[in-house]
Amino acid sequence: MLLVVLSALLAAGSARSHNQEPQRDPHPPLTLEQALDRLEKTLPPKTLQEMRRGTERDMITYHFSVGLWMRNSWGLWGQGPLYQSLAQLGLKHPDDMSGLILTCLWRRLHGQPLNIEGEVARYREYWRLTIDPDPKSNPKCRGDIKTTLAFGPDAPRHELVGVHMGACCADGRVWSYQVDRGWYEPTESEMAIWNKPDGRWDACQH
Repeated sequence: MLLVVLSALLAAGSARSHNQEPQRDPHPPLTLEQALDRLEKTLPPKTLQEMRRGTERDMITYHFSVGLWMRNSWGLWGQGPLYQSLAQLGLKHPDDMSGLILTCLWRRLHGQPLNIEGEVARYREYWRLTIDPDPKSNPKCRGDIKTTLAFGPDAPRHELVGVHMGACCADGRVWSYQVDRGWYEPTESEMAIWNKPDGRWDACQH
């Protein structure tokens, strides 16, 4: 049954309706190792072949297929036993948990060390860098600064958000912020990103 469900998900991909009730796995894995064993035994051979041919970065393409099925069917959103096991490793978000499983599956298929501690540290660093600054924390702004743009350097698999930008509501002056640096005047390249016509809304009017 699991093979049938996964095959259907892989065919549907991200176009799958979010209103469709996911089919729950009556016997979900309890640990990361069990999750890897289950996927390696039950994923369609074609999918496993694609994973072996692809790069580690390509595993992100399974986020809304295999990853979605794991999050819904293995109790990650419901904080079931597998969630609790992965939370003990240091993860908190179901998206990160399914991402860790997919990354470790790729590494197992390629005979590489799983490096679980390194992956967990990367996810924790991501969340640390995404924390928005206190709008009143810039002493050079007489009002609030509400950040409306965040970006960062391209990491091995996805973008880590490292720079937050926003305009001071009192005078319109633009500032940049990094968790380990604090507020500072934007660099030329940062301003070039800020000035792109991307439909960014004016936080000071809300």
